[in-house]
Amino acid sequence: MYIMRKLTMINGLIGTHLATGQDVSVSLNAKEMQLACDKTDSEKSWSLMNKSILNRTGIEIAGQVELYYIVINGITKDFH
Repeated sequence: MYIMRKLTMINGLIGTHLATGQDVSVSLNAKEMQLACDKTDSEKSWSLMNKSILNRTGIEIAGQVELYYIVINGITKDFH
């Protein structure tokens, strides 16, 4: 299931919902992707990205999803 998501996603996050164990994949828009990759103020950027995802999709990432991968321009990388 992760493999298919990795193949079709251009930019996004892939993980597992902590409470339910369900797979979670969220495509990121350009601004969210910029925030996800920001190194200058990563905590603030990560918080803004999470708020944007929650407002846009209803999915809460912070504290709810264990992230395994980040997909950047179609390239899947382990999430640290």
